[in-house]
Amino acid sequence: MKKITMAIMILAAGVFAQAKNSNLIIHDLIQIKMPGKLVKSGKFELSKEQKQQLMQKVKPIMHEKYNVKMQEAYVLEKKIQRAIKKGKSIQELESDVTKLAEIKKEATLLKITARSNLYNILNDKQRTMWEEYEKGNVKISSKTSCK
Repeated sequence: MKKITMAIMILAAGVFAQAKNSNLIIHDLIQIKMPGKLVKSGKFELSKEQKQQLMQKVKPIMHEKYNVKMQEAYVLEKKIQRAIKKGKSIQELESDVTKLAEIKKEATLLKITARSNLYNILNDKQRTMWEEYEKGNVKISSKTSCK
């Protein structure tokens, strides 16, 4: 119970800190990078089969499931922020904060699944490029056209 209360207090403190920013940016529970820019740049040189697998195994997860969860989280974060501004107690916020944590957990698991699916679609050369991209060793030009 103490762990749950502590987690709620930490989440509420984070939400309160963001409440000042009217242009809220919704964050994942944990940061998980996806190589969207790398894919769109054409540097991966995906085959037709890989593109088809991407459309079947990654895009539906990210666009139809993950994004929906993050939209739910955004709405709930805004609700919690408004409640905090109105002086609601932690007891009044506990249920919504717990629900927010659950939504972000589900979104995180979806993103991990999508990332794993994408990784499995790539060949060794593409995986190495992705690893180098994540280290900052592969640059994407803003002028790079999408293939």
